[in-house]
Amino acid sequence: MLLQYNKIYFLQLSMEIITKASTLLREGVLNERQCKNLLNNFLRGLETIQTIIGGSCLNVFDGAKKDLFKLACKARDLIEECCKEDWLKSATIQINNKEAFKELLMDLGYCFDNICSIFHYYYLNQRKKTIEVKRSISFFRTYIDEID
Repeated sequence: MLLQYNKIYFLQLSMEIITKASTLLREGVLNERQCKNLLNNFLRGLETIQTIIGGSCLNVFDGAKKDLFKLACKARDLIEECCKEDWLKSATIQINNKEAFKELLMDLGYCFDNICSIFHYYYLNQRKKTIEVKRSISFFRTYIDEID
């Protein structure tokens, strides 16, 4: 029963995780701009996905929702790492974080495309909507000259 409950609410849980992670950010944290950019992209992506699939009860989205949930957890973990007070340790992992931000946004894009493809396949009468949504959103990373 718990597994079935979690499958239904993966999208909602992902949104809650990202929203709570945004409360961690404060002025002057390590990689502040990247953290804000990551959160903004995730929030925009999750809101758009919610618009696309809404309250669909089709379980064909369960795997993609679970993947999205895992990505939201990784994003939260990365932001928590940047918000830690241990600056010496944080400074040594900053180079790795730069790649982690990029990879998370790429994975979010892949997951978004997967959900759109599933929707496109199962809701033939909504193809135009799916195409418009896919064209209207992209996930931008912070560029190298903007790294904190």
